[in-house]
Order: sequence, then structure tokens, then C-alpha cells
Amino acid sequence: MSDSEFTSTFPPNARVVSLRFEPGILLVELEDQEEVRVPCEQVTGLFGAGLSRESTRLVTERKFVDEERYGRLLGRSGMYTTRVRKQVTETVVNKEVQPVLALRVSGVLETWYLNSTSFNFRKALGPDMSYAVGMNLKTLIRRLAEHCPGAFQDDYIQASLNLEKPPAPLDGLMTFLNRIPADPTISPS
Repeated sequence: MSDSEFTSTFPPNARVVSLRFEPGILLVELEDQEEVRVPCEQVTGLFGAGLSRESTRLVTERKFVDEERYGRLLGRSGMYTTRVRKQVTETVVNKEVQPVLALRVSGVLETWYLNSTSFNFRKALGPDMSYAVGMNLKTLIRRLAEHCPGAFQDDYIQASLNLEKPPAPLDGLMTFLNRIPADPTISPS
């Protein structure tokens, strides 16, 4: 087998660091790039997904545990239980869903995406920003949809706007980016 069978590549993409709204214009700052002025008519698609994240860690703590022993207690032989202080290590699995949004812009090869955990909501939402990522995300989606009314909206965006349950989380960013069509205005045949 060749090495090419084991490699995978991300589709062309750029991470959005911040976003600002002006009448008829989106000001988009991409990672390691200058801010770009995008007329709202050029935004062809709004996409979203929850990415499933799982992390595992070992937690060690000292606590009392019951331990069965065999021996003599009060002159009688038999099994008895005692409380013993021991160091116990447990595996803790954390599961979370990390929301991401993406934009398609006509004339731009890359899919522009933002990760809700590292996005600058304060710059995008100003005084409407809250300390809850979920609320910020809903506000941002609503503003994007209002600001770019001609853009295609996927099921995740529609669910958010309609206050419905979002589609099931995806396995990762690559899965999400691969699902986004280059031109959302053309329906797949």
C-alpha cells in the first residue's frame, strides 16, 4: 500500500477570528490575515454543526473504601469489613459538543469557519454579548441570517433560528468541512 492511502487532507479552509457587522457588509478577520470586507450578497451559505469531543483523564484521590478481611475478631474467626483509607485512581470521561459555524463566500475557495470556544463574540455582538456561549451563538446565527438574507441556510442554522433541536453532532472538523458544498446555490444531482 502506498502512503497516499493513509493520508487525509482538510478541504481548503480558513479560521475566522472575529466578525463585525456594518450595513450591507461583513468585516471578517481570518487567522493570520488582514480583515476582509465582504458584501452580504457574496455570502452564499451559512452552515453549522456540533462537534463531538471526548476527553479522558485519570483522577487520583485519597478516600475511605470498604475492605473485606478474614481473621479473628472478638475471639471468633470469620470475615469482617473494615474502612481503610487508600489512594484510588479512577478514569473520568468527559463528553461535550463544541459548536462550529461556517460561511461560504462567492469567489472564495476556502470555507471560512469559526469555533465557538475560541471566537471573539465581544467584537461581533458588542453589548448583546453574554457570558453564555450558547446564547452568543444563537445571537450570532440570528444576526448572520438577518444580515445575509440571500444565503443558503443548512439544517443546523434553521434549527437554531426556529429554536429546535439541532442535528446530531459530527465526529470532527474534517467531517464538517467536507459536508459543505463549494457552491451551496447549486443543488446536488
